[in-house]
Amino acid sequence: MSENEPIKLKLQGTPREIGLQHGRALREQIHSQISIYDFMFQNTSKLAWQDVREVATEFQPALQNLTPHLFTEMEGIAEGAGLDVLDIIALNCRSEIALGRFSDGCTTLSWKKSETSRVLSQNWDWTKTVKKNLAMISIEQVGKPTIYMVTETGIVGKIGFNVNGVGTCLNAIRAKPMISSKVPIHVALRLCLESTSVDNAVKTLESLGGVASAQHILCADSTKALGLELSPVGDKHIPEDASGIIEHTNHFLENHYVNEPPWLSGSPIRLQRLGELTQELIQGGVQGEAITPALLRERIFSDTYNKPQAICCEEDPSRHISNRSSSLFNIVMNLDSKNLGAEVVFGRVGSGEEGPVLTMPWRPDAPPLYVSSSSYSVSKTSAQKPLPQVSHTTLTFPTNTMPARLFHGTYEEERRHFMTTLHAQIDILQDNHKGSRKMVVNSLSLLLLRVEGLRMSGQGRYNYDNPNWTAKCNKLYERIQYFRDTLAMDPTSIYRVAADIESMMIFLDFCVPADIEYRISPDRGDRSGAPSPEPRP
Repeated sequence: MSENEPIKLKLQGTPREIGLQHGRALREQIHSQISIYDFMFQNTSKLAWQDVREVATEFQPALQNLTPHLFTEMEGIAEGAGLDVLDIIALNCRSEIALGRFSDGCTTLSWKKSETSRVLSQNWDWTKTVKKNLAMISIEQVGKPTIYMVTETGIVGKIGFNVNGVGTCLNAIRAKPMISSKVPIHVALRLCLESTSVDNAVKTLESLGGVASAQHILCADSTKALGLELSPVGDKHIPEDASGIIEHTNHFLENHYVNEPPWLSGSPIRLQRLGELTQELIQGGVQGEAITPALLRERIFSDTYNKPQAICCEEDPSRHISNRSSSLFNIVMNLDSKNLGAEVVFGRVGSGEEGPVLTMPWRPDAPPLYVSSSSYSVSKTSAQKPLPQVSHTTLTFPTNTMPARLFHGTYEEERRHFMTTLHAQIDILQDNHKGSRKMVVNSLSLLLLRVEGLRMSGQGRYNYDNPNWTAKCNKLYERIQYFRDTLAMDPTSIYRVAADIESMMIFLDFCVPADIEYRISPDRGDRSGAPSPEPRP
């Protein structure tokens, strides 16, 4: 993966499982992040990493008490990456520990397209040294909406949106005080991304007692946007203006509860410039569906007025190398229930050095990595240990009911993801590169978690009472489990398992039909009767 086309990683399961997957897949990048921030803290705050870890202990009780599921996820990241949990807490609390000594900029914009649609967008400015450690991540959790975000590796919340159409952008603010018993800003971002609406996000943050440091979160859903000027001593919320716009840079506009000395001289200039550019577009008749990602990149986020502290920021050579910022990526989110998604471009848009336009969710024909073989490393001792044998008993699903709070995608989404991911394992096994077997074992383990979502999304159309569909999913679970365990226990089985998976794919068009309403409708009987192939001995 290049810096302009970063790793795409899919995380799913319990908080601990999500953390372990994150830590294992991005181990190399997380260690790199710690080295980068160690250098930055030493040069900006005179703190060695051990000192930073000691400060991080102040945040641990709040994380354990206020957001225990995210603390558990951080523990999983630490274990997966071979680190102490204080290292991961320090990464997630780096804004609070630095107390504004880092000069990460950022320009954010929300624009109302209609009563049921908003565009949420941002240039994220930070030191180039972290660019190689950015990742596009999706997170699937029980009882919460699926999240798509761009984040720094090791950090649990950042910039993105969820399937309920709630999106977040961030502006760093340099202001005192900081209170470690409250919620760190990157945790607050994750909580917003776990919310079902802007109002729900605000309610969640308020119920937990507010945030630990002064920051601005621009939060929007399809029907509302708010600029959340947050601080540990009081918040202010900025509504949309008469044009349906909220604009923000790196200084508070309404929140006067904090002590905020001037720090980024370019912030007021960028804000004024942003207003001028949006008004030019409005006066030119731009509205509604004409507010496109390409237009915003071309007419706003590539603007270099007042460089280097421009909307499209570039490094200032007068600053210390550890504290030079430039625009590392641009994101434009379309928060519309009928056309939800985002376009992301890494690099300075309009500079000629930026990468291709990437999409979230990413395309089915370019599936995300479950585990990156280039970044997942294990010690020789652990690598020599065989995976524990798992029994081949059929997973039993309830046939009459499903917990209403359990989140899954539509049947079409679940089926497409399942088929695409399973098919990808054939090529990985046939190529038989170093680490392929372990990579597929991990992918199949995660794919097992998808079978229940596939079952429930299919059953959801029939009030969860179709036994034929449940039986098919039971059989499918058993087969995937067999393939995984065979690979885990027998290194010579790679090509045989690849052939078995390939054979099974032929039958899956019948057993997991695209036209589910015709194939398994209760009043038509089970039309998906093609047998699943038995694995060869």
